[in-house]
Amino acid sequence: MPRDKTATHEKLVPIVKREFLEYGYEKASVNHIAELAGMSAAGLYRHYRDKEDMFASLVDETLTEYGRLCRTWQSATVRSYEENDPFGMEWTGELLDFVYSHFDGLKLLICCSAGSRYGDFEEQLIMKEEASSKEFAASRQKAGGNPIPMTDEQWHLVATLYVRALTEIIRHDMPRKKAEEHIDFIKEFLYPGMKKLYGL
Repeated sequence: MPRDKTATHEKLVPIVKREFLEYGYEKASVNHIAELAGMSAAGLYRHYRDKEDMFASLVDETLTEYGRLCRTWQSATVRSYEENDPFGMEWTGELLDFVYSHFDGLKLLICCSAGSRYGDFEEQLIMKEEASSKEFAASRQKAGGNPIPMTDEQWHLVATLYVRALTEIIRHDMPRKKAEEHIDFIKEFLYPGMKKLYGL
């Protein structure tokens, strides 16, 4: 439904967000949201189709921006690979800008979405990382490089470790300064192994 710009709807947004952040999608209560907003559940449904629509309204902007950045990062990654420096990570600053501009949306998707249609968001991130890693290894092999042979299970493990390491920023509500230190830690301890994996 088109975004409702009425004063009542604007009042509802932070109440709905707080409910999902505190209880997660499965345990969030439409009746509790209505009570906090001082209206009936029927009144609430004049602003949202259902509980799923409430959650979607909070994360759609984050997902749209994430899709745009994925296309940007893909181009930057290809360029850095071509320069034989795939872990220079031009995207670090842009990644953190995105995270801290959409922190609540990411928190909802990563920590609070179980039971909703977004419940596999983090697994989708892992699958994308796995696919891009395999693609790069294949391109290295084709170009005469010597990446380490990996099973599908091993690729999935590496992708999971990497994505989960990054999403710790969200899970632990890290302030930006700590997140920068966290990414430096990832670079120092994970990237040497990843470089070896790709034969760099």
